[in-house]
Formats: sequence, structure tokens, C-alpha cells
Amino acid sequence: MLSTFVLLAPSTNIAQCFEIESILVDACGNPEGENEMVRFTVGGTALNTSDLSVGWATTMNSWLGVCQNATTAQKTAALNATITTCGFLKEPTNGVLPAGSKVLLITSTDIDVTFNSFDGLNDTLYIIYQCAGNTAGHFGNHGSSATRTLSMSFANPAGCTDVVSYDRSLLINQMGTVGGSSADRDGGGVNFTNNGVATYYNNGCQAPIITNNISITATPTTICPLDTISLTATSSSSNIIWLGGLGTFSNPTSLNTSYYSSSNDIFPLTLYAGYIIPCGDTIVDSVTITQSTSSNLAVTTSATSICAGETITLSATGANSYNWHDGSTGSTVNIDTAGTFYVSTNACGNDTAFVTINWNGTAPNVSLSGDSLICQGETTLITATGDGPFTWHDNSIGSLHNASSPQTVYASVSNNCGTDTAYMTISLSGTPPTASISGDLFICNNIPTTLTANGGDSYTWNDGTTSSTYSSLATTGFLVANNNCGTDTLHFTVNDLGTSPTATISGDSIICDNEFNRFEASGGDSYTWHNGTTNDFYYSSSSETIYVIAYNQCGADTAYFTVDDQSVLSEFEVSDSVGYQPLRINFTNLSQNATNYLWDLGNEMSSSNEHEDYTYTSTGEFIIQLIASNPYCSDTSYKQLTILNSSNVFIPNTFSPNNDFINDLFTPIVSDISEEDYDFTIFDRNGQIIFNSTIVGESWDGTHLNTKLPNGVYIWKLNYKTIGDLTPYEKYGHINLIR
Repeated sequence: MLSTFVLLAPSTNIAQCFEIESILVDACGNPEGENEMVRFTVGGTALNTSDLSVGWATTMNSWLGVCQNATTAQKTAALNATITTCGFLKEPTNGVLPAGSKVLLITSTDIDVTFNSFDGLNDTLYIIYQCAGNTAGHFGNHGSSATRTLSMSFANPAGCTDVVSYDRSLLINQMGTVGGSSADRDGGGVNFTNNGVATYYNNGCQAPIITNNISITATPTTICPLDTISLTATSSSSNIIWLGGLGTFSNPTSLNTSYYSSSNDIFPLTLYAGYIIPCGDTIVDSVTITQSTSSNLAVTTSATSICAGETITLSATGANSYNWHDGSTGSTVNIDTAGTFYVSTNACGNDTAFVTINWNGTAPNVSLSGDSLICQGETTLITATGDGPFTWHDNSIGSLHNASSPQTVYASVSNNCGTDTAYMTISLSGTPPTASISGDLFICNNIPTTLTANGGDSYTWNDGTTSSTYSSLATTGFLVANNNCGTDTLHFTVNDLGTSPTATISGDSIICDNEFNRFEASGGDSYTWHNGTTNDFYYSSSSETIYVIAYNQCGADTAYFTVDDQSVLSEFEVSDSVGYQPLRINFTNLSQNATNYLWDLGNEMSSSNEHEDYTYTSTGEFIIQLIASNPYCSDTSYKQLTILNSSNVFIPNTFSPNNDFINDLFTPIVSDISEEDYDFTIFDRNGQIIFNSTIVGESWDGTHLNTKLPNGVYIWKLNYKTIGDLTPYEKYGHINLIR
């Protein structure tokens, strides 16, 4: 009879907050980067996945954080379906990795389940997923010698970091060598000791989990009672125990031991070796030992099954003496438990007879599970487990019962060993959620808006994020609000209003002759000028700095513009407006803000000088025109000049008394003048007389009181009468003295 194993699985001591134990470097599946894995063990303090950051061996991949959502739940369930042993993959609750837990980090929520087997997992293994996004490999497969490094850290507690390195050229293929085709290399991985020492392995497409196995052999396998059997076990654990038979083992906890058979052993004899795996199951292998001969020994029973507390009588026939499993020697024995029982003779040549008593069990039991709190309008499914079939309070039969109102439900079960009843009280807990969103559903300049979820206890946005706030660009999305009464989905649209306005002012910045210039505003939907007007245009007739504010749904912008009045004033004066030919006229330019000049002297002659001197030799009426301009504006002024025929007087306008014998004297030239009526006077600018003569033809040498006068303009006056004409004449002019 096989006894229950009591050997406990050894505990793992982690010296720091966590230890990296294994990396599946060359994963199966396509893309490979979504199927790689890292296994690590948490130390004596629980860790939270929200504090985890990873520096991948392939640095082109950034750490995308841990995602836990409906997708990861589906992937975990699908991976659990590949496990045929007692192992179990479990996502952490609220991201908490318990102290001492074993954890498997998968590089993407898009892992291909069909390429990753977890068969043989014999432990509870926490599983976490990096958020989807990286498709390239995270580690670097087979290649030339190159050290690759993986670093992992948790922000809390401080200094919680582990770093491991490996040489990718040492990765092993599925044939136990290095290199080969891509398919041959799939499954290459690295294990690490607590000190970071790397060893290389290849288990094909098997996930990097620890599996359990045991196999035993026996020599010989046919014996007589009291013979010795040599036993050998090959096992993934050295903490095994040997069981079976009524004999003894030389060392029941060693991989190699001897079995000393008993005269009471019942054949065929089954010997077992096994150990407790971490999830609580027992992994066992057995070997069958046969006896050298057989006899007509038989066992009959008063019943073939038993309940707890009952007694059954076993009776032996076919021999003269009997040895029962409990050491008694009579022809009958009473038992009070189920199992396989035997009786044998005391000699090697005799046989052993077996009888199996089935277990009816204890008195039946039933327990109820399900949500005892329901929401308004909700139905809860109550499940009965135990020894069915079950009869409910409403006389329905089955393991399931629906309850949609506050009440007490119960289920009963009966069997040959008794009756049991379980009760559950159903109560109301609340109402379903109503999803709503607060925040701006309009964005400008492609700047995200922050939306806040309301109406539930927890939330899931369209991209899988689960925070109560959500940053969004222009998009159509949805929010799922959750509470213990269900979910509600709200669809929303974030609209892009465009970009901020860019204010612009267009128009001619130069103003001439006090004209009005029109300036146009653009770049917005509406405008306000510096003077408060709200048109999209503005008129200006003077130098000023103007501005306009442009508005649209995304804000306001201001543009400034300088208006420059470049108006020109054309103006000039003439030395004489009436005179006799030949008459020299001085044109003095008095124009303002001009840089260029064009004189029209009225006789088809022109000049571009700023000031002009010209001698008219013909008679008539002359219209003098001056066009004054700058690069932007121009203006024109006019004067009329009258030239009379045959003047009796000609007065030069310039002389240079510098003793060079050229134009050294200023001499009025007259003819037909009465000498008695001739009076010529020269004044300085202050009106002081500096020269006077009553002698026709007398010259002035540019001195006064024997002192040379300075360069300048001096005024002359001439009073005279012509011969034969008693009419007095008076003429004025100016003379330029230039030394």
C-alpha cells in the first residue's frame, strides 16, 4: 500500500529583493520579440509591477511597462490550458508579487500561445506581460562572441536591482551544439545562479519553467520473500522517499537504496519512489516485483464498498495457513477502511490473494459558491459543489441555481453515507455604473486634452489603460466604467479645431500726400485693431504703429505694422519774376523731404540740380516747374517768369575778388542811362551800406573801409532813369561774393 508523502518541497533563499534565474533568449513564434521570457524569484519582501523597469539586452527596445487587462487574462487562460500537470499560471492581484513568489515576465501581451508550451509546470508561477509594441528581439540570438546584459530594477524598495550577462555565441541549439539553422536554434536559453553565473540550455519551444520528473529501476524484478532488490531513482529532486511492500529500505530517502523483502510481502509487489512537488501534488514512479510461483489462494468479502465508520469482514480460502496484511493469521480479518488487502502463505511457492474494497466516502457534503451580493436587476449564479446530485430549495435538481432577488437559497445532497445541506443568503449591493467624461473634447495645435472618467469604481479606455484620466489627441474612442454591478460604455469624439491664429497685416507701409492707405488683416476668423474697430481692414493717413489681434477657436495672435508718411512738399523761390533780357534768374529750392529734383525752366530746358541758375535771353511768359521726389512720393510746384525786351541794365550775380585778374570786380553794365539820375548801392545782410556810387560804370572790389569782406550774398539796389524818359526805375538783386 502506498502511503501519503510528507516530504516538503525545499524553500529557496533569496539574498536580495529578487533574483533573475533564467532567460528564453531565442524564442519560438513570429515575431520572436513578442515571445521571449525572463524568470525571476521575489525575495523576502513583496514587489509591485508598477515599480518595475527593464533595460533590455537589445537596447533598441525601450521598456513599455507592465500591462494587465482582458487581453492578458485571455492569454493566461490559454497558456494554462497547455498545462497537464498541477501547475498554474497566475496574474498578480493589483500588481503585487508576493514575497518568495516565482515570476515569469513575457515580453509582449501579443505572445503566440501556440508556440509556447507550459506542459510539465508543477508549481504556481506568477506571470506578467510587457505592454505590446516591441516586435524586435530583446536579447540577441546566436552570433559572434558578444556579451549581452539584462538589467531589471524595482523603484521600491530603494536599490532593488539585478543585472545578468551572457555570451550569445555560447547559446545551445536543439542538437546540443552551437550554430545551425534558425529553426535548430529556437529554444536557446540561459540559466543563472544567485551569483550570476550563466549556464546554457535548449528545451525547444518549452517555456523557461522548472519541471519535475522521476524514473526508477529494480534488479531483480522476480523474487521470493526475504530476497533483496537493488533500487535506483533518476529524479529532478534529490528529496525523494521510497515506499511500498512490507519489508524495509536500507535508506528510504536516497536515490540509490536496497529493499529487503518480508515474508509477509504480497505479490505482485509494487515499490514506489516519489516526492512532493511545489503545487502540493506527488510525482511518483513504480516498479512491479513478481513472486516465482502461484497457488489457489482466494479472498471473499461481505461487501465491496465501505463508508466511514463501517466494518467489513474478509475471508481467506485455498490454503491451510494464512498471513494477512495486518499480521494476523486467521482465516478472517475485519477492516474499517477502503483499500487493497491481501492474504498469503508463509512459503515462497505459495500465492498471495488480493481484494479491493471501494470507498463510498464519508457522509455526503455540499457547499455553495457564487456572488451573494447582486445588483438591481441582476441575476447571480449559485454553484453547488461536493457529492452531487443536488436538490435545491425549489426542488430543482442540478449543480447550478439562478437567484435574482434577495432570498435564502439552499441545496441538499444524499448518498449511502448520509445527507448534507448548504445555505446562502442573497442580498442587494447597488446599481450598475453610468459612464461619463469630463474634460475638453476639443483640441488645438495637436496638443492632447486630458479627459476624466466618472460614474464607476474603475475604468478601461479604448487603448486598454485603466487610470481615471486619459490623455487624447483627436480621435473617436470609448470609456468603459466598472463597478461591482457591471459595466457601462460611453463613446466619445475628440475634435481637432486646428492651429492657433497667425495675425498678418498687409498693405502699403508708405503714405504720400496725406492719402489714406488701406491695410488688410488675415490669419484669423475675427479681428480687433488697436483703435478698437473690428473690421478686417483699417485706413491710415499718417505715420504711426498699428496692430491687429486675430482670433479663432484656438486663441489669439497680434501683428504689428509701422506706417511711414514719406510725403514730399515741392517749393522754390526765384530771384526775379519780371525782368529784361538777358536776365539771370536764381532758383532756390525750398522743397521738403525730397532727395531728387527735376526743373522744367519753361523753355524746353530742364535740370536735376537741387538749386538752379539760368540766364533767359529771350522774351516771353515762362512757367517754371519743380518736381521734387524721394523713392516713395513726389510733389510739383510752379512759378511764372516774365522776360521783357532790351533791358538798359545788366547786373552780374557773382564775382570773385581774389586778384587772379578774372572777375575781380563787380561792375553794373548799363546803357542809355541818365548819369544825373544814376545811384547804385550795395548792402550787407544787416542792411548796412557797404558801397555806393553815382558814377555810371564804377566797380566794387569787395571791400569796405579798406577791409576785405567775407564770402556771402550781398544785396544791391539801383535807382535810375533812361535818357529821354523821366520815369524813375528802382531795381533790386543780390550778388554772390566768392573769394
